[in-house]
Amino acid sequence: MKKFSLSNLKPEDANERRLPKGFVLALVYTAIVAAASIWIWQHFSKAMPVMIDLLLALFFALAMEPLIAWLIKKGWNRKLATFVTLTVILVAIGGVMGLFGSLFVQQSIELGTAIPSIYETIHNFLNTKFNLDMPEMKDAAKQLSSFITGDTALKTLSVALSIGTFIINSVAILLVVYYMVAYGPQMRHFILQWFRPERQPAIRNLWIISEEKIAGFLYSRVILAILCSIFTAIYLLIFDIPYWLPLALFTGIISQFIPTVGTYIGGALPVIVALGSNGLVLGVGTLVFIIIYQQIENLIFSPKVSQHTLDLNPAVSYISVLLFGYMFGALGAFLALPVCAIISVLWGQLVQKYPVEEHELVNDDIHVQIKKAERIQRKTTKKSTKTTPKSDSKTNTKPNSKSPAKKS
Repeated sequence: MKKFSLSNLKPEDANERRLPKGFVLALVYTAIVAAASIWIWQHFSKAMPVMIDLLLALFFALAMEPLIAWLIKKGWNRKLATFVTLTVILVAIGGVMGLFGSLFVQQSIELGTAIPSIYETIHNFLNTKFNLDMPEMKDAAKQLSSFITGDTALKTLSVALSIGTFIINSVAILLVVYYMVAYGPQMRHFILQWFRPERQPAIRNLWIISEEKIAGFLYSRVILAILCSIFTAIYLLIFDIPYWLPLALFTGIISQFIPTVGTYIGGALPVIVALGSNGLVLGVGTLVFIIIYQQIENLIFSPKVSQHTLDLNPAVSYISVLLFGYMFGALGAFLALPVCAIISVLWGQLVQKYPVEEHELVNDDIHVQIKKAERIQRKTTKKSTKTTPKSDSKTNTKPNSKSPAKKS
């Protein structure tokens, strides 16, 4: 009896049906990538705090790089320039915290404890004036007030742990920022050596443009946030609206790092506090101030501060803030615009743009321009029709005026 063998199943033209070259290697690489992807997905949540710290360090390093480059051109050593710049920034932040830190904490606590009374005032006003039945907030307000003002060992321990975690993260971010900036040329050399020589100039230009645009973007946001906080604080102080410091800082930060509607979201809290603490007149006045300042910022401050920075589409910016806020929380919403700035720079440098044909689908102003042209044409035709009879009458009267002279 003939034994069965797998070799009998081999076709005669097996040499012509061999697998392509590199097929087995491609399968191995695919398996490795799949296993690495599964491992990263499973441990993504654990590595998220480290990734956020690295992202913050990258933003700070990019923001510091133009100042470091300016000091190096003046003859400074890169490491010394980095150390001095970080020291000056920390001293400035420490000075501001020393001046306003205790007042900020005190007013924040007072604001938290005053939320129930503010809500009750607004609740009674809306019920009496507009007959609106708002839900009761007594239980939640009491819990919030007791959480803020309560003094238990567990709350003290949690606050101490939070402060300790914040200090450790801050020190880690500062160290990463220092090494990124102080050893920036070595890091860029390490990255460029993996590209072909003909591609290296494009990568260098991309790095330079990214530094300039992102640093300018962050500087402009910070400057506009400071201006908004200062003007809001001045207004709140003039009209004696309480808790001016936390309200001004909240308005300034939210207004610049949430696009399009950030000013109105940030200004909602001062309006509510003014309405509940100072009455209807100052509540409406605060709303008017927020609207007027937004227009002044859009027309005067923002064009001067942001003229050399990166412009982001408002819709894309707002969607990115919502997406990053949903995925990574409040810090993700804060970092959404800088991340979009980096992606926009990379996309603009790596992807070629093409001219777009004018159409009403991509430009609604075409109809406006057409209407303006029609109005201008109608005005010119009316003027021409009005001037032609006058010219005829003048020509007719000239001979008549001269004819008596000739007769005489």
